[in-house]
Amino acid sequence: MQRGTKLCEENDSPISSLPGVMAKQLARSLAGQGRSDEAEPIAREAFDILLECQSLESGNTTEAFGRLIGIYAESKRPSRATEFAGSVFARLRDPSAPLRIINALTWPIVRRPDLDLQLYTETREMLLPCKDDAMVNAGTANTIGVAQFRAGRYEEAIDSLTRADALAVAEKHGEQPGNWAFIPMAHHRLHHHELAQTTADRLRELMEDSQNAQNSESQLFLREIETLLAGR
Repeated sequence: MQRGTKLCEENDSPISSLPGVMAKQLARSLAGQGRSDEAEPIAREAFDILLECQSLESGNTTEAFGRLIGIYAESKRPSRATEFAGSVFARLRDPSAPLRIINALTWPIVRRPDLDLQLYTETREMLLPCKDDAMVNAGTANTIGVAQFRAGRYEEAIDSLTRADALAVAEKHGEQPGNWAFIPMAHHRLHHHELAQTTADRLRELMEDSQNAQNSESQLFLREIETLLAGR
């Protein structure tokens, strides 16, 4: 019997008889209650089950990956996130890996400001082959730019995020807070303080839109930039 079949069928652990999706939902619920220590092993096994039963290209699997990254970050164990992500990235070294999968696995990392520089650097390197791909859309271009920012490559980040916003406009999505949050932060890190303030003002204008104002992720980015610019 293959390992994937065992993970899908055997009952050797408290959750291995549950579908991976149910285990993922349980982990999310526990993490939402602040019970990260309980959520972590369940989230890890949910990921393993889904990886074997549905593959890395499954939306359930990439969601389980993101959930576990979040649990490691929220429980202040970023080194565990780095180790876990590195083992998954090793499976993506194939140049033919779909862009949507690479984006789905790297965004949960770069959206967070509380992980290790090593992981941000590895994530940027994972995304490098995508940078000049003609098929890159606005979402993936944004992920690339945010990864560059997190890895301390601020000039690269400004270029990539400017491109990402141009793609978003071309794709009829309009200017995106996810780009305009990180452009001013990159300028701030480069001591371009006037540009940082000017571009931050553009983000604030975008956040006046009701749809953007209701977006929890955009609100997180707004708080991050306000904290950075205030020197806190």
